[in-house]
Amino acid sequence: MDPSTGQRPGPERRQRKDRFCGFEAFIRAIIQVESSFKVKALSYKGAMGLMQLMPGTADDMGVSDPWDPYQNIMGGTRFLRVLANRFNGDLPKVISAYHAGGGAVSQRGGIPFEGTDSYVRRVLDHYYRFKAELEGAQQVAHPTESDEGSDESSNDESDEESADDPEEPDV
Repeated sequence: MDPSTGQRPGPERRQRKDRFCGFEAFIRAIIQVESSFKVKALSYKGAMGLMQLMPGTADDMGVSDPWDPYQNIMGGTRFLRVLANRFNGDLPKVISAYHAGGGAVSQRGGIPFEGTDSYVRRVLDHYYRFKAELEGAQQVAHPTESDEGSDESSNDESDEESADDPEEPDV
């Protein structure tokens, strides 16, 4: 129920929530792989914070304090948007560029290094897990009208299709 209108959210709002769920899961996956959610993580190369921003990237993304979790996440998210635009939303290339640099990905036409391949796989594994967890939490918090008043679980074919064909996030 939408408290401002007293009505159930319409399909457009549910779609926005679904898109945000995928985006949130993607950011969480990057953070998990980059820093294991350690706010003060510091790499031997100098990458800082939750999203492991390099000093130059932090500056470029307008981050004045890379140790501040909010600024770090917003800067890392902005950088992912830049990479998504550069690589036309190609998720493996975006993730590769976040890890190895956009120049290396452009020069090699894809995942540039063996270590980057492993990184991309770990991020995607975490992404799909986090997305499933977030979607499950949303379904519990916001049951559909057809779920109300019914003790039987839904066996809708669209649920099965979405599990087999996971949607990649809009970054």
